[in-house]
Amino acid sequence: MSSGETPSSRGGYSGRPAHGLRLEIVRDDDASLADAIVYRGYAHLPDRSVALECTARATGVEVALDARAGLDDRDRKDLEKHVAALVRAATRSELANGDALPQRIARWRAWTTAAS
Repeated sequence: MSSGETPSSRGGYSGRPAHGLRLEIVRDDDASLADAIVYRGYAHLPDRSVALECTARATGVEVALDARAGLDDRDRKDLEKHVAALVRAATRSELANGDALPQRIARWRAWTTAAS
């Protein structure tokens, strides 16, 4: 376990990973609509945690990263693309079938910034 990672109460890890991207988001039922489910949380990177909001629909996922994240345009667009893909994979079948969506999404993916 790296110094930035700690075991979570759910048996996984939380905090910043030693490498890659760790996505940890929770469904916001108060902000969600029947066809637009809102998730809020963080994309944890080795050097920072980026606050974000995702809106999942049957037609795709929109991602809004915190403007204060300190990412250049290239890294911002790349991170948005990776987060959208992770959320889409976690919600696609539920949205298509009208099933309940996950309350929490936690995923890891290999990712580096352009500066790395």
